[in-house]
Amino acid sequence: DAIEAGKLGSSGGTTQKPEVEYEITPISKALEIGEALDVGWETTEFLYYKGTIDEIVQYTYGNCYLTDEFGNTIYVYGLKDESGTRYDSLANQPTVGDVIIIRANIKKYQ
Repeated sequence: DAIEAGKLGSSGGTTQKPEVEYEITPISKALEIGEALDVGWETTEFLYYKGTIDEIVQYTYGNCYLTDEFGNTIYVYGLKDESGTRYDSLANQPTVGDVIIIRANIKKYQ
């Protein structure tokens, strides 16, 4: 809703909905991509993911678990806004239960 209303951004700034529609990548696909990577490797391509925040594990950086409508869960290593503002400094911090769209690449840690 905040994206639609243009209310995201740091220091009271706004973020407009992108002029070009973007494709949401299912979390199941993101997990497949991650499984195919060697440990420590990451994709160069950034994709869009949508899901509900189930748990925020770390409040400085916004590390969290994101679950899609099909029950697939992925660990998100930090949340920032489009200007790079870290989670703990966001004016509108997403919280548990919020549905968010993120833009991220995939990295295999373990």
